[in-house]
Amino acid sequence: MTIAAASHTPPTRYLITPNRSMSRRGSAYLVVGIAACALLVAGSMTILYGAWPILPFAGLEIVLLVFAVRHVQNSCDNREVIDVGERHVDVTRRHGDNLDSFRFVRAWTRIALRQTRLGNLPDRLEIGSHGKLIEIGSFLTDDERYSLANELAMQLGRKISHRN
Repeated sequence: MTIAAASHTPPTRYLITPNRSMSRRGSAYLVVGIAACALLVAGSMTILYGAWPILPFAGLEIVLLVFAVRHVQNSCDNREVIDVGERHVDVTRRHGDNLDSFRFVRAWTRIALRQTRLGNLPDRLEIGSHGKLIEIGSFLTDDERYSLANELAMQLGRKISHRN
């Protein structure tokens, strides 16, 4: 997770991105390495023992791995940009191929933390005004979400409302 704030006085930009522990090139190396191992084992079992049905399953395993790694890499491009200006708060979200933009009047903007009733689900951070709240920081940990909530509340001069 990265939260980059330009300054503590308007205009301020918060850039929120998920943790990217592996690059696209690293992911490609991982897939090629695992595919080579799977094909080596499947090929040797076919040659040594005549167990040819292993080969299609090894191929299926590789195809599923490619789809899983591709999905994870596509989600790594997610980002949220929060611009806190003197009059407005603009939120731009990119989740997958979707790009959403929201504008709130700064004087009416509020920050809310919605605590979930189940202990294993993360809390939700919401921003909005006039009854329209949107969730931000869905890929953040709870600690990172609380830190962002405190930073935004301080920037806006508001208290964080806690909702159940």
